[in-house]
Amino acid sequence: MSKVVKENLATALRAIGGTLLVIGLLCSLLARQVWLADLLINFRVQIVVVLLVSALLLLFVRSKLASMLMVAGVAWLAWPIVPYLKLPGSGKSIEISADQAVYRLMSYNVHVDNTRFSDIANYIAGAGLDFVLLLETNKQWSDEMDFELRDHFPHRFAEPKSNFQGITFFSKHPWKTPPTLIEGLNSPTLSVEIELANGVLRFVGLHPVPPLRPPLAASRNALLAAVAEQVGESSSRMPTMVAGDFNATPWSPCFRDFAKVAGLTDSARGRGLQNTWYRLPILAGGLPIDHILTGPGVKVLTRKIGPPIGSDHRPVIVDFVLGVP
Repeated sequence: MSKVVKENLATALRAIGGTLLVIGLLCSLLARQVWLADLLINFRVQIVVVLLVSALLLLFVRSKLASMLMVAGVAWLAWPIVPYLKLPGSGKSIEISADQAVYRLMSYNVHVDNTRFSDIANYIAGAGLDFVLLLETNKQWSDEMDFELRDHFPHRFAEPKSNFQGITFFSKHPWKTPPTLIEGLNSPTLSVEIELANGVLRFVGLHPVPPLRPPLAASRNALLAAVAEQVGESSSRMPTMVAGDFNATPWSPCFRDFAKVAGLTDSARGRGLQNTWYRLPILAGGLPIDHILTGPGVKVLTRKIGPPIGSDHRPVIVDFVLGVP
């Protein structure tokens, strides 16, 4: 490679990488105050990857100072991602006693315009699930799933909606208190207490609106804040799980605030970057916006992402036990 080509490449990399670095740092600092910053910070992983590639290329063309600055920016932006990586020692096995039952939960945004009813029902029926949360279920979805799965799940709840806000929940285990929608929230949010062999589990299923405009972001944040406050009041007394499409990645401050106030732990931590939403082709890596969080008394043994079945989301499936401190 000639000297002129290297210089031109270095100039282009400094311009592109420097601009992206500034955008990433500003979004990281201003995400709580500025809607657009909070929206863009969800792409933290993509930003880090591009910056890392730019840093390596700058090192190759012997632009060492720019490369070092880029690496420093990568370190800053990558720090919140590190707890989610599957590093040595992060996958420690959990010992459970013989009398502890293992349960399986799936959370899945099926996408209201998806018509692969039988495919999804067959996947659910063969996945050994105890609980199923389905989001964006309209009346057709609700009727089809009820027909297909009634023999598998004797306990069912459905609140169909035509505006992406429908919610359905199936259980193989009986309710202690029947499922209800939490009052006073701007999106339907399910709350139910379930009788299990090792105790009672409180489950909350939610789906705030996507933060595509400032008013929608404010609505999402308000829902997460309200649910976090309610869950936080009981999560220390009763095993609790919260699942759904949060329309926020772990890099968004509203998600981190939710987990902190609710007293919950993200089941994805230490299990690698498990992305669940692949709407745009440009986002080849996807975004992790579907979550399952747990409180004290609930331990997740395994967590995996299911296959694409007609939706722009992927299912999230966890195996868990109760009664493990």
